[in-house]
Amino acid sequence: MLVCVVYFPPSSRADTYVEFFDCFENFGFFDNILICGDFNLPIYDNFGNNKNPLVIELSNFVNLYNLAQFNNTFNCNNKFLDLILTDIDFSHISVWHSDKPLVPEDKHHPALSISICFVADQPNRKNVNISRYDFRRADFLAMWCFFREIDWSFLLNFNDIDKAVFSFYNCLNDVFSRTVPLRQTVTRRFPFWYTIETRRLLKRKARVRRLTLKCVNPDSVDEFRALRSAVKYSIQKDYNTYLRLTEKNLISNPKKFWSYFNNTKHNSPNSLYYNNVCYENDGDIANAFADYFKSVFKPSTNYDIKKEFKSNCVGDLVKIDSVTYDDVVLAIRELKSSLTVGADNIPSFIIKGCAEFSFIPFLFCLTYR
Repeated sequence: MLVCVVYFPPSSRADTYVEFFDCFENFGFFDNILICGDFNLPIYDNFGNNKNPLVIELSNFVNLYNLAQFNNTFNCNNKFLDLILTDIDFSHISVWHSDKPLVPEDKHHPALSISICFVADQPNRKNVNISRYDFRRADFLAMWCFFREIDWSFLLNFNDIDKAVFSFYNCLNDVFSRTVPLRQTVTRRFPFWYTIETRRLLKRKARVRRLTLKCVNPDSVDEFRALRSAVKYSIQKDYNTYLRLTEKNLISNPKKFWSYFNNTKHNSPNSLYYNNVCYENDGDIANAFADYFKSVFKPSTNYDIKKEFKSNCVGDLVKIDSVTYDDVVLAIRELKSSLTVGADNIPSFIIKGCAEFSFIPFLFCLTYR
C-alpha cells in the first residue's frame, strides 16, 4: 500500500498540484493507495462537478487511479479542505469527525478519525497450483495390503486423543504417498461464472492501466475509463445470469443449490468490519453477528415462557454411555461409496472399504475412553 500525507498551502499554483499528481507515475504498482491531507481547494460536494481548473485536475487524477473521497465532514464554510482519497473498498474504511483531537481543533479543518480494516488477499487473486491425492487413479490393491500389514493396536496406547489422531494420519498419509498419485489442482483466477468476454475485458483493462501509468499513449486514459465501465457492466450481467440460471435449475435439480452455496462460502473474508471495529478472530466475528441480530430482533408478542419446552435431561451436555466396536463398524457401513472428500481430504469409500481393519474403530473407541 502507498500511504501519502500532503499539505498544499493556500493559493498554491497549478503546477504544484500537477507535479504532485505526476509523482505517482514513478511509484510503480501498489495494491492500494491512501492519500490524506489538506488540498486547500474550494470543494463543496462532488468535486467532479466543480468548474475550478485545479479541481478538474484533481478529478482527472482521482479517476485515473480509481480513487474515491471518503471525508464527509464539512468545515465552518461547508467545504472540504481536507480530503481522504483511496481505492480501498468502502466496506473496509470509515472516516468520521473525531471527538478527541490531538491538538486544538481548527474550525476550517475538523479533526478526523480514520479506521481501515485490512483484509488478507484471497487465494483466487491469481492461479495457484495445489497438490492433492487423485484417488481415481489409486492402486487400491496395494493400499489394502499396506493397511492390512499395520498393527493398529498402538493407537490404544495413547492417553491423549490429539496425539493419537496425529499418529493415525501419519500412517494414512504414508500409505497414500505410496499408492495414490498426486494431481495439480488449479485455483482459478476468476470466478467460474465469468464469461470469456468478461475475462478478456479484465485482461485488456490491466494492460491499458499499465500503459496509462507509464504515459505511453495519452488516449489510453479514455480507453481505461471506458474499459472500467465495461468491466463493471459485464460482471454484473454475468452474475445476474448466473443467479437466474441457478434459481431456474433449483426446480429440476435441487442439488444445484448446494453447488451455489459451496462456491459462495469460499469467498468469505478473513475479517469483519462492524461498528467501526475490525474483527479477525472467529469467535469475535460470531459475537459481532450475534450483536447485530440481537439489535434488529423483534420478539414475538405471542411468546409465553410458561409454555417453553421442558426437557427431562440432566446437565448441559449430551451424555453417551458407551460406543462399542460394533457401533463404529455399523456406522462406517452406512457411509456412501462416493469420491466426495471430507475435511481431511479422504473420500468416504476409502473409510468404508477399510472397515474390516481395526484402526478406525480403535480411534473412535479411544475418543470415549
